[in-house]
Amino acid sequence: MAVSGAVQHARGRAARLQAGLWLAGVLWLAVWIAGARFAREHADLRVDLTQDKLLSLSPVAASLLGRLEDRLQVELYFSGRVESGLYQVAQRQLLEQLRELERLAQGRMQLVRVDPGESAAARLEAQRYGIVGRAHGSGRGSAAVFETVYLGMVLRYRGREAAIPFALPHTLEFAFLEALDSVQSPRRRKVGWLADDAPTQEFGLARDLVQLRFDVEDVRGLAEGVPVPAGLDALVLVRPRALHPRAVFELDQYLARGGRVVMFLDRSLADPAARTLTPIATGLESYLAHLGVQHTPAIVFERGHPGAVRLRGAGDNVREQPYPYFARIPPEGFDPDQPVTQRLPGAEFLWAHPFRLASNNSVGLERTILVRSSERSYAAQPPMELEFDAEALRRAETELLALAKPEPQALVVALAGDWPSPFAGETAPAARDPLGGPDRPDAVRGVGGETAASAASEAARLVLVGDADVVARRGLAEGGLAALIGENRMLLDRLIDWLTLEPELLGLRTRLPRDRSIRNFMAEELERIDLSTLERAVGDRGQGATPAEENARARARRKEWLTSAAAMGGSLLGVLGLQLIAMRRRRAPLLVRGRST
Repeated sequence: MAVSGAVQHARGRAARLQAGLWLAGVLWLAVWIAGARFAREHADLRVDLTQDKLLSLSPVAASLLGRLEDRLQVELYFSGRVESGLYQVAQRQLLEQLRELERLAQGRMQLVRVDPGESAAARLEAQRYGIVGRAHGSGRGSAAVFETVYLGMVLRYRGREAAIPFALPHTLEFAFLEALDSVQSPRRRKVGWLADDAPTQEFGLARDLVQLRFDVEDVRGLAEGVPVPAGLDALVLVRPRALHPRAVFELDQYLARGGRVVMFLDRSLADPAARTLTPIATGLESYLAHLGVQHTPAIVFERGHPGAVRLRGAGDNVREQPYPYFARIPPEGFDPDQPVTQRLPGAEFLWAHPFRLASNNSVGLERTILVRSSERSYAAQPPMELEFDAEALRRAETELLALAKPEPQALVVALAGDWPSPFAGETAPAARDPLGGPDRPDAVRGVGGETAASAASEAARLVLVGDADVVARRGLAEGGLAALIGENRMLLDRLIDWLTLEPELLGLRTRLPRDRSIRNFMAEELERIDLSTLERAVGDRGQGATPAEENARARARRKEWLTSAAAMGGSLLGVLGLQLIAMRRRRAPLLVRGRST
């Protein structure tokens, strides 16, 4: 009986011990889950082992945030409830990156979230900063759901503001730090703007887009020879036509002082409705020749990567066909060694005129071809009449194959260095008489004369783009281009950034975007059905439902559940294993004692 009582007592102790171990295991698992969630939200415990620290914030972020002396307020105009899986992933990634920046600011940055979809006042305030919702359509079973998504933000610091109209996860770091640099600066960067588009305002959209990020100052007087205003960070000329010689002189003096200029040049005006291509002169031909660059009147005929036109048939029938006078530039057409063109997805040039560089670089400028067409392109004689008929285009192609040799055509060229002014020590061209009389010479002299430009503190830079239509507003009747909505807008932004930003900040544009999450099942599923590119969703303006997206969401949820279940099951199995080991160790001495007793 004594042995039986001892056995029962031991078994009771073992049962209590087993229950205690089970309770300890469950409590340990709960603490582990809560700790993991807390660490994910509040602790930065990750170690970035990539060679270029691609999963970490750049040193520029720490530098700019470290300069904060007052509170930086970041107001997030984010939609509160988003049905689209694509935008759900984007919003989560944006919030994760913003929390990283908030931690890096060490209490000097505050995130405030506003939902424009729930408040008319918030929508009006968002519109004041250029923040508008993007329409998006997605499928829910057999139904189509359309929604408006907001992902904009405004940075406020010491009375200055900077807006990011629509944030994307893989470009947020650059956009945020550029806006932060802007609000920290005592003045906003200023860009001069001269466009020959009156009265149509063909380049008004491009100007509006630049004005979202810079102060834009019209310099219409430059076309008549008025000096370039002081205080400009860069100067943009779009389709200059018949510039007065004095205007060329003033432009040269600006470059001689270390100025930064980008020119979008045309040698002809295309009128698709009238099917005409009218030659024009820029007034810069001899000046560019002095710099060793010829902007040819030839037109690019692209056989390797032609663009497309939409032709209208009977009724509302519309068909697309390749159009070789539109040059589609793939990623390999951009110079991979320059930050301005690294990892650009593409661009499209319309009736572009290529550049020819002189074989001898007598002026000593650094010359770089930033964008070029494919190896199967030609510099063709401009057609007498614009033809869109496939048979006429085939005849033109046959003539080129017989008479010319295909080769890449230089479409964007950059010149940099100490500026070799052709006006050095020479009398400046006569100024134009505003009353319409003959031009009158004056005593103004070029570099080295009485009004010589001071020595440049840094090298000048001139970027020449062989097409102005690349930044045009118009949608062509026969087809064309979603100009500035996607790729061409990125090219415009990059060129101006290259002229105005510090190299460290500009370098953020070239960082290869990576998802900072360990694994993103939703992104994997969307990638599998080719829906992971957020710009594609932005560009389609929500046309059509996508049942495939709903299926991808369901598969992602299943994967998340299975992964969580596997992790939970593994933890439970580990606890169970520990319990069995403990029970076995407790049982063995008990049996031995029982037999010996």
